[in-house]
Amino acid sequence: MSSTEIRVPEGMAEEDAEIVLANWLVDEGEQVDEGDVVCELMVTKVTFEVAAPAAGRLEQRATVEDVVAVGALLGVISGA
Repeated sequence: MSSTEIRVPEGMAEEDAEIVLANWLVDEGEQVDEGDVVCELMVTKVTFEVAAPAAGRLEQRATVEDVVAVGALLGVISGA
């Protein structure tokens, strides 16, 4: 079974900006399709959506209100 990581996108914020996982839009273990929006990140009171890079079941690796860095692991999608 293959897996695909969901990470905070590069170029998301200035180097010193705080990035917060604002909300998971998909529950742990829920099936997603490639391109589905799975979570929202907040940077300086602006919210950005993060889409699933592949289809499969979501495994959350970060928690709402976690402060995350560019490139940080948010979750993993395990292939069906």
